[in-house]
Amino acid sequence: MSPGDLYFKNTSGSFILLLKKGDWIDFDYLKKFEERKVLLFVQNQVDISWVQKMQKLTLEYLRAKTLSEKEFHWNNWLIHIRLRYWENDHPDASFELKVIFQNLFYTFGKEFTDLHLNRDLELFNRYLMVASDNVFLLLLIGNNDYLFLRKIYMATLRSLNFLQHIKLTPSIKQELNSFFQGQVKILKSVSIDEYLKKLSLENNDEYWQRVMFEDLRGMGNSLNVIDNEVTDVERILIFTNRTRKFVGVESEECVLNYFKKHQLKFMSPHLLSKINCFLNDKLVNKAG
Repeated sequence: MSPGDLYFKNTSGSFILLLKKGDWIDFDYLKKFEERKVLLFVQNQVDISWVQKMQKLTLEYLRAKTLSEKEFHWNNWLIHIRLRYWENDHPDASFELKVIFQNLFYTFGKEFTDLHLNRDLELFNRYLMVASDNVFLLLLIGNNDYLFLRKIYMATLRSLNFLQHIKLTPSIKQELNSFFQGQVKILKSVSIDEYLKKLSLENNDEYWQRVMFEDLRGMGNSLNVIDNEVTDVERILIFTNRTRKFVGVESEECVLNYFKKHQLKFMSPHLLSKINCFLNDKLVNKAG
């Protein structure tokens, strides 16, 4: 993922934009510039040192085994999260988290990546954001099981397959916005039912994909559960998939902004109270 806006200087002296900040990097393509000894320039660059620091803190938290280790590293991780993303609302928050979790959890090969990059970059970025949101909120509530978090991250991206045979247009993306945010009950252009029929409740990866199409009242078609049967993990997956837009400026916001703006109609009071407590607890005040 490009850490900033990447340019090269042509023979006339003009700067030509190669990649925008956050675009996927094709290293084979960039190698051609290296072979020709063409200098590349980066502007609007993300704070690399901060990303490296947060990735290190996240890894320490993920590796914690005992309860005391987990509490210490969660506390340290949370303080840095709060300082940058909650109290100061850093403009690169969403991008930084996406880069960190891609580095830690993304294991798809070139075939999957190229397929979705070439098909619809905006849609792929949307699902990278949802996958990042899921891992981030699960870490926030105390889940540091690396294998489980990776499974959730990868299952989120695999759920892109429900749009595999659909030619995406701006109007279809707006329809998807309206459906996932509860403004319309039926998708006319996409058959979610057909996709869900192919997913097994017994297959762990497919189960988590099904969860993302549920709603918090248990009125969705994927699990056939009622509200008090939905776990915190399931609620988070439902919340992020129904909150993160398919188009528009808000699609790039940090997930914590939704808590600040109270755009939380898919978040249960119990889980909302828990997350707000972690974000605002004044006892957590010393970064390591």
